[in-house]
Amino acid sequence: MVDLEIEAITFNLAAKELARITGRSISDVIKNEAAMILKKSVKDTGAASVARINARYDYKGNGQLAPKTIIPFVRIDGKRTRVRSILKRGKLVTTKKESYWDPNKINPLWRKLDAKLKAMKKYAKSNRGQSKATWIYIANLLKLKGVTFPGYVKKSLGLMPASLKRKLAGTEQGDVDYVITIKNAGSTAMAPKGNGGPGGFAAFNDALNGRRDYFIVNCAKGAFSTVKKTLAKYKGLKVEP
Repeated sequence: MVDLEIEAITFNLAAKELARITGRSISDVIKNEAAMILKKSVKDTGAASVARINARYDYKGNGQLAPKTIIPFVRIDGKRTRVRSILKRGKLVTTKKESYWDPNKINPLWRKLDAKLKAMKKYAKSNRGQSKATWIYIANLLKLKGVTFPGYVKKSLGLMPASLKRKLAGTEQGDVDYVITIKNAGSTAMAPKGNGGPGGFAAFNDALNGRRDYFIVNCAKGAFSTVKKTLAKYKGLKVEP
């Protein structure tokens, strides 16, 4: 677990100044910024590699010679089974006259294993954008606009389990002192990329800091001195009557 504190005083002051210039409410400004932050978080959070998924589930029935990337165990007929213990060829053949071992026949248990792995691979591929989808789910809770995402993430969003949804939150409160709270406690989504994870924590942190710095730099350069300059810098902002 990592505790993170973001110094947001400058961000809040800049947001209020922007709201004053454009005539928009502070909630509109914060919503726009939250959408941009989540959009960047979606982009920078990793998705499962198709090649890595294939490497995990494409077992050729070669036992101990199988690549180390192969999934170690699956459940077949309700029993936890070690994948490498099942060879593709080798079957006991029984006839009216005799029973004998044929090393060239396809192992019936391997056929079950192969079907199981193919189903698992199909699900993994359809759900490879789940970590990205956590940000989309939060954006939907907040009814934010403009948070775009790749098409395959939509499939993951539809497959998202209730157990993961309970770990995600997007809430808003207040008016003048308007606050959006975003929570993503998905252990996989937030895992560091250095450990093979999607890096969702770093993606959100960088997006938040980058957007804050964008405010600071443009304030210093006087980008908010006129409505025209402000609208040129920030898409989605408009002047209210």
